[in-house]
Amino acid sequence: MQKRERLQYLFERYLRNIAHQEEELELADLIQETDDEALDGLLKSLWESSLPSKPVFNAAEAESMLKEIIIKGETSKRKVRKVTFGWRGAAAAAAIFVLLLAGSYLLLTTRDSQSPLMGQSMIGPGSDLPPGGVKAMLTLDGGDKILLDTVSNGTITRQEGALIVKSGSGQIEYKSDQTVPKKVVYNTISTPVGGEYQLTLPDGSRAWLNAASSIKFPTVFNSRERRVAITGEVYFEVVALQSEAGKRFGTGAKQPIPFLVEIAGKGLVEVLGTHFNINSYAGEKAIKTTLLEGSIRFTANANPGLLKSGENRDDPNSLLLTPGTQLTLAENGQIEVDQHADLERVLAWKNGYFMFSYDTLPEVMSQIARWYDVEVIFDGPISDRKFAGKMQRDLKLSEALKILENNHIQFKLEGRTLYVIR
Repeated sequence: MQKRERLQYLFERYLRNIAHQEEELELADLIQETDDEALDGLLKSLWESSLPSKPVFNAAEAESMLKEIIIKGETSKRKVRKVTFGWRGAAAAAAIFVLLLAGSYLLLTTRDSQSPLMGQSMIGPGSDLPPGGVKAMLTLDGGDKILLDTVSNGTITRQEGALIVKSGSGQIEYKSDQTVPKKVVYNTISTPVGGEYQLTLPDGSRAWLNAASSIKFPTVFNSRERRVAITGEVYFEVVALQSEAGKRFGTGAKQPIPFLVEIAGKGLVEVLGTHFNINSYAGEKAIKTTLLEGSIRFTANANPGLLKSGENRDDPNSLLLTPGTQLTLAENGQIEVDQHADLERVLAWKNGYFMFSYDTLPEVMSQIARWYDVEVIFDGPISDRKFAGKMQRDLKLSEALKILENNHIQFKLEGRTLYVIR
């Protein structure tokens, strides 16, 4: 492979955040060996092919981008700026790689480094805010509320056939109390802005709630279906269950018990046993359902509570998803399916970090606001830059914003109101 082709290949993998460490080191060497004119031409080509809607590019912007690349290895002959912050606890200091492409694209990845943080924070130490954490509220049948992050471990209460137990790891589990419930009662677990939580449902399935999310479910599922309702963003790992022989269809064969997820009055997901994520935040432009394992059926409907399992097979708004697929339901009802979803990005929140992919500044700040429990106000024109990459969710607010401040965006924090100055 020719040097230019190899350089282009490595750049493309770097921009897509899929380059291996060896490839990044090779890219660093090639950059140092390539003259400015050749680099400018290559970057112009990459920019126009990656973001054709943003064709503006010139030599000055190319040079600006190269100055922002963090290169691991020997000291580069070009001007390179390292942006780092100290991790909390005993973790070693880590570096944030910042790549500003044509003034419109930011790439963040983590690498080991001991370099000091560059730039001056607009947030004083006395007004800094911690990251979100494990917080949730349990609302029992009848309306009583329990703060799950402060209640002691052990059995919390009993609800119609179920014991509600907080484990030593801080998670909530619903366990059978070996009695027959006299009626169906529902519980709701909700996370505030700046909170997340994990629970085990009565059937053994597990659910992870992102910030500002909720799940409502019966304390005991019946033998016909397992139905829950959610808001916000929830990741599920559903166990496969079968009903007793002949109960459901009058045959001698056991039948699977479907797991149904109602999505904020806009859709229904039918599951048999699988791993999937649903993002349904109010105010977002679309609902996104992503399948990791197994199979699910998504049905768009204004009143999914009226739908029953098996009734949506011939509905044109009902689609069967295969692993690695993401279905997007827009506000106007239009459905799009991506057969090659970015699963790492989908699960980033569950795995403890933010991950952006050509996101606008308002989209980035929406996640910041939800996790750090702040109100974001744009004071002036909104930057048209796009952002991509990873950032840990256990950073203080000032540490997270430092990344953006080092790319010509400034902030001012007053209480829990965060002003984006430019």
